Amino acid sequence: MSNHGMRQQRKLAKQKAKKKAKQAERARETSVNPVLRLQNAARWPIVEARAAMSIEEKGIGEVTIVRRLPDGTYAYGAILLDTYCLGAKGGRWLILSPGEYHEILARGRELAPLIKVAPEHALKLVQGAIEFAGRFGFAPAHDARHALRLFDGVDSSLCATEFIYGRDGKPFYTRGPHESLERARAISAQVVSHGGDYIVALDPGCSAMQVDDFAGATDSWEEADDEDDEKPEALRLPR
Repeated sequence: MSNHGMRQQRKLAKQKAKKKAKQAERARETSVNPVLRLQNAARWPIVEARAAMSIEEKGIGEVTIVRRLPDGTYAYGAILLDTYCLGAKGGRWLILSPGEYHEILARGRELAPLIKVAPEHALKLVQGAIEFAGRFGFAPAHDARHALRLFDGVDSSLCATEFIYGRDGKPFYTRGPHESLERARAISAQVVSHGGDYIVALDPGCSAMQVDDFAGATDSWEEADDEDDEKPEALRLPR
């Protein structure tokens, strides 16, 4: 093959590789798969990280991180953290326009105050909760793992703050609004097996109180004693 023919082949190969790379980049930019979409998260500048004040007060709340993409949109990640028991129990990630991002910020300020923290502070808080929950057999939720990708490149060892998890070093479980009684019973049994404690509200939206004896361990109050018309708002499931 002549030198000219070889040069042409190399030129065509480069063009093909360049076109393939552009196609792959477009696929990443439009993918709903977080593995692809957030692959380059470490390259995107961090706008801010926040943590809910309720985490310190009640052991539960969101930790968020926001990065700015090259096209001006924002990658928003939120992890629902339970520092008393379950660790990273939920999460979400979104690609937002500037308007959508500021709308989420405004709505968040009304619903649950989040304070700005250093990204390494936020990540260390999350990592510690995951590690604590893991001691008792609770793994981070799948969607929380996806949101964690937005912390790629953050060094949590730069945070000097020491966080406290559980109650007296033991897990303490409170039923969440999306956990069935069956799921709550399984979690409670696991918690108790590790020396922890729990409160399970019959209606997760109600204010919980602790009841030491739940006779019969029924999931339905129709099976309870007919003579007792008053039904407690929360119960301790049998051990």
